Formats: sequence, C-alpha cells, structure tokens
Amino acid sequence: MRLKKSLAAIAIVNTNYEVIEINSRFGEIIKKSKEEILGYSIRDLQFSNSINDFEKIIETLKENKSFKDELTFFDSYGNKKYLLISVSPASIQGDESKGYLFVEVDITDRKKLEEQLLKAEKLAALGEMAAVLAHEIKTPLTSIKMNTDILLESMGLSEEAERSFSIIQKEVTRLNNLVKDVLQFSRQMDLEYSKVDLADIIGSVKLQIENKLSEKKFKLINNVSRITIVGDGEKLKQVFLNLIDNAIEAAERDGEVKIESTNVNNKNLKLIISDNGRGIEHGEKIFEPFFTTKASGTGLGLAISQKIIEQHGGNIKLVSSQPGKTIFEIVLPINMN
Repeated sequence: MRLKKSLAAIAIVNTNYEVIEINSRFGEIIKKSKEEILGYSIRDLQFSNSINDFEKIIETLKENKSFKDELTFFDSYGNKKYLLISVSPASIQGDESKGYLFVEVDITDRKKLEEQLLKAEKLAALGEMAAVLAHEIKTPLTSIKMNTDILLESMGLSEEAERSFSIIQKEVTRLNNLVKDVLQFSRQMDLEYSKVDLADIIGSVKLQIENKLSEKKFKLINNVSRITIVGDGEKLKQVFLNLIDNAIEAAERDGEVKIESTNVNNKNLKLIISDNGRGIEHGEKIFEPFFTTKASGTGLGLAISQKIIEQHGGNIKLVSSQPGKTIFEIVLPINMN
C-alpha cells in the first residue's frame, strides 16, 4: 500500500505492531528515515518512554474499539511532542491480513502557544498583585531604614546593640531589593536603544564582579565576537550579571563560566553560556517568578532576564544542566525592527 502526502502522520502496523508502511510525515515526526522505521515495533519507536499509553491503546483495540487521545512522546533527538493519535483496525491485504492504522497529528506548536497564553495570563495577574504589595511595603520600609539610621547616629549603643541594628539594616536592604525586583518584574520595562557591543558588556560585568571572581578563584571566559547590535546596554548587562552570578553561586572548585557567540548571521546572534557548576534542579521551572533553589534570593532574577531578552525580540532557554555542565542559550536580533 502506498500512502500519499498528508498533513497527518500515517503508519500501518501488523498484528505484532511492527511498522509495514508509513507516509513521509510520519518519518518527519519520528525524526527517522523510512529504513529506520519499517520492520520495527511502533512501541519502541514512539512509546518507549510512555509504555502505559501504549498499553491503553492495546486494551482499547482488544475491545474492537478505535483509540483516540492526546499523547506525548519524545522524538529521536529528545524533543517532546504533543500528538493527537487515532488508532483503528485496518485491512492490509483484503481480508486475509489484519493490522492497525495509526493516524497522528502534531499539535506541539498549538500546545506551546496555549501554555504561553496561560503563562501570560498568570504573570499579568501576579504582576498586578505584586505591584500593589510592593508599593504598600516600600513606604514603611523606607521609614524603618531612615529611623534606624537616625537611632544609630544619635544613641550611644553597646557593641551588642549595634550588631542588632546592623542586622535590621541588612534585612531592610534585602527587603528593599526584593521590592525593587518585584516592581521591575511587574512593570513593562522601557528600553533605551543604542548600538552596543556584547563583548564590551560582558567585559564590564567582569570588572564589576572582579572581587567576587577573585575570592572564589572563579574564571570568566569571554569569547564573544566583537559585533554591534541594537539594544539596551544596561538591561542586557543585568541579564549577563544575573547568569554569571548564578554560575558563581553554583561553582565548586576550579569554577568557570564561558560565554561565546556562535551562528552569527545578518539577522541573529546566538550566545552560549556554559559553566561547570553543580547543575540546576527542576530546570523546567527556573524562569517561573519566585522560584529559586538558593538559600536566599528573590527567585526573580531569571524571570526578569527572560523578560528583558524577550523585549529585545530574542529568547533565552536552558539547553541542558547536569553536575559539571550547565548550558544556557540566548538568541538576539542584531537589529531591532
């Protein structure tokens, strides 16, 4: 049987669930050639990471019913895909040979869009609430700090009392930083565009944290090409400062972070930021507001960084993370339209 070109992926399997025919779209979804698919079990090709889904399909077919559902699977490159799958009994060669027809539609893009819209709605609601709370907290914090400073200067305090006041000042400063981050996250940031050199920006970050790098004997390797892009230099500096600071926090012995540019073309610049720290747990959540794996911190650094990159028309993602190797990727347009 020869299958025509279709928007849906189609595969015909025998009663042992071995693939005997496919259309080209099925190979595109699986990310394998026809030779790598024919004769192999569809269970191994698509359901090795979701055996329970395959068992559900078999149980439904045993009842002489067609199976229809939305399932996920990982292609041969490890990319997660969402599929609408329909499986029904099929006659392969007249009535003599029976098998099953798999019809699959890739809805990954639609699901991602739905997730982005849901995230945007949540962030909008969270931003409004956070902005109100931050404003309410900011005024009494300013008053506490001001009065603490006055008391420190005007009262003859014992060493122990000065230590206590010092703790109050430290905690007030920490809360002020949290309020500042919350307000920055909740507002639409205005970018001040100019021509900037990313290699210079990273060099500036290196100078700013030179003492911290020295204290931890941490290396910052700047292999970014000298190329000018249009962007907000201060906001981009904030992104790299946050990523480098996180790498230093995650560093153990002989820590280093390397930033290099790759795949530069007339439209985009891709940056790879890699470090040899202990890795990130729950990598899928790192861009969620207020999520942090640190003992202290607001959990807004990466959320704000993502917002800055997206406002520049680019994107940032965690490519992979494991002990000894964490890789971020940033893609930025060279010229803002």
